[in-house]
Amino acid sequence: MTTMDHVAEQTKLERLLQVEEGSLGFIAEQEVAATRLFRQQLSEFYYQRHQDAFHRLAGLSKLLPISASAKLAMNLLGPVLAAGIACELPKDRAAKLAGRLPTDFLAKLSLHLEPSRAGSIIAAVDEDHIVEVAKHLIKQQEFITLASFVTVMSESTLKRIMQQVGNDGLSLLKVGFYVEDKSALNLLVQMLEQDQRKALLDAAHENDLWPAVLSLLPHLNEQLQAEMANLAAEGSADVRENLVRSVAEQGDWYPLLLALSRMTEENLKNSVTLAAMHEEALLRECAAQIKALEMEAALSSFTELLTDEQKALLG
Repeated sequence: MTTMDHVAEQTKLERLLQVEEGSLGFIAEQEVAATRLFRQQLSEFYYQRHQDAFHRLAGLSKLLPISASAKLAMNLLGPVLAAGIACELPKDRAAKLAGRLPTDFLAKLSLHLEPSRAGSIIAAVDEDHIVEVAKHLIKQQEFITLASFVTVMSESTLKRIMQQVGNDGLSLLKVGFYVEDKSALNLLVQMLEQDQRKALLDAAHENDLWPAVLSLLPHLNEQLQAEMANLAAEGSADVRENLVRSVAEQGDWYPLLLALSRMTEENLKNSVTLAAMHEEALLRECAAQIKALEMEAALSSFTELLTDEQKALLG
């Protein structure tokens, strides 16, 4: 079954290969971890293929003053070469060079920068400069790139960037969806103001992206799972109906069932009363998924709240 994690990895690989979005649909047949490893190895192959040239150019750059190296990068080398050379420079010199480069150029350069190689450089760059680069990436809708750097930024830098994203729920969703290391989602969601969380859920409803939002839930700790699940459950009936039907259509039930298991009794009861939960086919599939995923114990309260009419539909 294709999950939203498959979709995220497919999109990142298409971006790396510079092919049309959606053209690598067959990748969904592979395990997510295998696709991620292949993408990382491919990125490393591309880098190593030119690493000797990057290293030589970095050596030449070190012979020039920082100001001259900055002009060389902007006027002759361009962002692609500059990204490769930066990773071959000592981090302090690379950080000083970044401080001399305009933020729009650094935003273009970051599209070709591998965070695993550039983490120490980013840590040495002035925080204000990083935030300004992030503003450009947000404006350009470059959320795959922005998300890739989440795990190598300081907490204070990340918080300021999330403030820049503001209440643009769709942008918040894209950052979370494309984060490389999903364990970073706990910190990311913790940073969000309540209005931002609501905006994220509103964006899921308005753009029919509930599966994408729910796919983030298993990566959160139990407290955040409960907070986000109950926030979603407090939406209007139309919003909650859309949520359930989106999941049923997409087919990945685990995140929704996990959300139900974290809800308060009142919110769980309101979920049971949804019109979708009175449709035989959908209700039967829900019950089948609870059993298949061995979540009977976690969702015992859910099954106890079913009406006699719903129980009759299940036979």
